[in-house]
Amino acid sequence: MRRRAFTLVELMTVVAILAILYAVLMPVVMQVKAYAQQYVAGEAMQKLGQATTMYMVDNDDTYPVAYYRFGHGQRQNWFGVVDGKGEVDPATSLLAPYIKGKIQNDYALNAKPWMGDRSGYGYNWGYLGSDYYMQGSMSNTWYCQNPATNSALTDGSDTIVFGTSAFYFAPWMPKGDGAMYRYSYIDPPRVWFGNPTLDFRHMGTKAFDKKKHEVTSTGLALLVFADGHLKSLRQPQIKNKMFERYPLLGDDSTPDN
Repeated sequence: MRRRAFTLVELMTVVAILAILYAVLMPVVMQVKAYAQQYVAGEAMQKLGQATTMYMVDNDDTYPVAYYRFGHGQRQNWFGVVDGKGEVDPATSLLAPYIKGKIQNDYALNAKPWMGDRSGYGYNWGYLGSDYYMQGSMSNTWYCQNPATNSALTDGSDTIVFGTSAFYFAPWMPKGDGAMYRYSYIDPPRVWFGNPTLDFRHMGTKAFDKKKHEVTSTGLALLVFADGHLKSLRQPQIKNKMFERYPLLGDDSTPDN
């Protein structure tokens, strides 16, 4: 008995049904993937926060220094030392003795490594990891000094320690290559100058305005605060005071907002 083949109309109907299913399901799959990436990044950042707390217990309640030079021009960053191949050995991180298991990189970030770091998480270096942004600062380009103590914070529940980070080397900057880098430090809004180092990459999209020299995002930044809790905030919700330590007497350059 001869088998009946599919007609062209039947084949086209099947293709159309598959196309409709793809159009319906793909956004759902992408959203599930985005939530999974956000969850993994959040867990990694909470590990960093917990490791920082343990570090402080062993170091007079003082935050890790952001970076310093040693030896023959080598630089000790909070996340580790860069070797001759441009890679970072996680064991050289200041937090390494307090971290169990691997800190997962943030896979939601498509960017080049910076100084060997591939994590995508940045440290509040200018207020907690040093006194760089404070009046009478002792920190300079090569060395960070006077990291904060926990008692110097006005409100640990509102002071950022780590955040999702990236740096857009914008074409309007000198030698800017237009690439995104996995930056390891975050800054308060007053020094963003339209180009944030805190990265709002989760559950949103970025816009690059070359005329205004401005980068904006509809997404969320993941943040770990000094009291240990994790929170996600949008770009307009970030305030300078979330980075600062107390007191900043007479420092008119830091608006309290």
